[in-house]
Amino acid sequence: MGAHAADRVVDWHSTIRIGVDGILTVTERIALEVEGGALSRGLCRELPLEHRDRFGGRASVPLEILGVTRNGAAQTWRLAGGERGDRIATGALERGRHVYELQYRTALQVGHFVDHDELFWSLGAGDCPTGVEHMSAEVLLPQPVAATELRAEAYTGRPGARGRNYQALIRDGAVGFTSTRAFAPREDMAIVVGFPKGVVEPPPLWQRAAWFFSRNSHTVAGFAAIALIGGFLYRRKARRAPGPAA
Repeated sequence: MGAHAADRVVDWHSTIRIGVDGILTVTERIALEVEGGALSRGLCRELPLEHRDRFGGRASVPLEILGVTRNGAAQTWRLAGGERGDRIATGALERGRHVYELQYRTALQVGHFVDHDELFWSLGAGDCPTGVEHMSAEVLLPQPVAATELRAEAYTGRPGARGRNYQALIRDGAVGFTSTRAFAPREDMAIVVGFPKGVVEPPPLWQRAAWFFSRNSHTVAGFAAIALIGGFLYRRKARRAPGPAA
């Protein structure tokens, strides 16, 4: 019965590269110690298909998984439905230490405001039922913005909490974060990196629409139906319209 308590996530590190077009390339390195408990079923990672900013706004986002490795070797995986998005399923694990590396791309994650832009990003460790001993992250901008023009803060704890158990390091073009305590199950760390406007270009409207419809095919069908009905009613009205007086 002590086996479940022995399972733990030793370290969770995220490297987040922001492209000039706003597309994020994320690499997550997750180190597990498995003793036959909850983590023996595999990697605990759920990738949300909805972005939530720190002001409560929500948006559907595109997601492309580039690859998964375990202990340096390519790992077979599949996507299973989760509570908030797609859960990476990797299969059972033997006892011992395992290091996963997960890489994916996503977009529509950068917030564009009047006087600045910012990335609000939840590291995702809140998915783990055993908690996480240490979390860290590095955010890399597409150009070497002066450290004095960057802003960094983070929130630790349960969703919505405003804990400050972290340290931040800002240098030209990059910001790093590291936690200063262990995290209980369902706790996480969310980071905020603010930077000047013009560093990242907002996606054009057509690109946002393409990403939206690629994840919301039912919406495409709905708009198509509306267009067909609208066209039918327009033609019907046109046929009934009186002709010009003689």
